[in-house]
Amino acid sequence: MTDATADETLPPAFGPAAIGHYSAAVLADQKQLRGPADHLAGLAAECALKAILMDHLGSELNDRGRPYNPALHDAQRRPRQDRKEYEHGHLPDLWGHLEALAVGRVGQLIMSKLPDENHFEGWDVAGRYADGETIAADTVTRHLTAARTICGAYVDLSTTGAI
Repeated sequence: MTDATADETLPPAFGPAAIGHYSAAVLADQKQLRGPADHLAGLAAECALKAILMDHLGSELNDRGRPYNPALHDAQRRPRQDRKEYEHGHLPDLWGHLEALAVGRVGQLIMSKLPDENHFEGWDVAGRYADGETIAADTVTRHLTAARTICGAYVDLSTTGAI
């Protein structure tokens, strides 16, 4: 494999990205860098959820290289639906996509491995610009714990062949 040039766009590797972001979040937390730790915990959870959606719930990449699920588009039945409404974007909205698509036996199995609720309500990817001092330590801990569970669910689903 050759290194990508600056002009190449590599396909997303959500699973490995999730694990890398989580590892970096833990390191940032150990250094008491709450802003980066919280941001990376959210990105880890987001990437793991996208990996689950792509690998186990029928999502795919659209023509712009973004993950989406056609079932979200079809369920809305609106002719001029904004593409962003069925693309898998960021948390906390991404959690709703997961809940909408996790139906049947497979969906129940997936949801049983995840936290009972979306611990990223109020988290925003724009938090990367925030002053880390404004983020409470217990918020970072909650997000790290949820990210660890979600990443663990991705790894478990991917390695056990349970689905």
